[in-house]
Amino acid sequence: MEADSMKSGIPPNESNGGKWTNGLTWPPPITVYHRLKARFRQRRKRRGAATGGKSERMSMYSVYILKNNEGRHYVGYTNKEINIRIAEHNHGKCCWTRNKGPWKLCYVECFKEKADAYRREKQIKKFKGGRAFKELLCRN
Repeated sequence: MEADSMKSGIPPNESNGGKWTNGLTWPPPITVYHRLKARFRQRRKRRGAATGGKSERMSMYSVYILKNNEGRHYVGYTNKEINIRIAEHNHGKCCWTRNKGPWKLCYVECFKEKADAYRREKQIKKFKGGRAFKELLCRN
C-alpha cells in the first residue's frame, strides 16, 4: 500500500509544504500548452457560446490545382480565399512550391465541409498524371 502511494505521490497540502511526495510542485509550471489553451478559451468566449465557439461566417473549403511554367502541377485545399492562397505559393510561403513558380490556377472546386475537400484532394492526387487527371484539366 505504501509503495503505491509513493509512485503516484501524496497530493500537496499545507503539512507537506505544497509539494507532492515525489518532489513535484503544485501548481505545475505554466507551459506553452497552458498558454495556448487559455488563448483558445478567450477566443471562444469572444465568438460566443451560442455558436459553440464557431465564427458566424460560413467557411468554404476549396480544392485547387496550380500549374507552373515547367508544366508541373500542385494539388491542394484551403479555407482561405483562393487568390490569397495562390499569392502565398508565389511568394514562397509554402515549402513544396517555393522556388518553382510562378503558379497559375488551373482548376478549383468548392466544398462546405473540410472532410469533403480533403477527400477530393486525396482523390485527385491519386490519379495525378493519369488519364482522369488530364480529363479533369481539359474540362476547364
